[in-house]
Amino acid sequence: MGRAVDRNLVRRQAREAFRTVRVYLPAFDMVLRLSAGLGRMEKPAVRAEIDGLLKRLPE
Repeated sequence: MGRAVDRNLVRRQAREAFRTVRVYLPAFDMVLRLSAGLGRMEKPAVRAEIDGLLKRLPE
């Protein structure tokens, strides 16, 4: 991602998503890595994508 604004958006949304579900997650390290740019995604879409990834983690 080229723009710092976009990278920071993803960071903020990932931190908030993790904070809300961390009690349900197992104790291990995670890395969030983008395989493609976000394009014109808005905040709710970014958050929904991250929430979907966190739901796929094993309990």
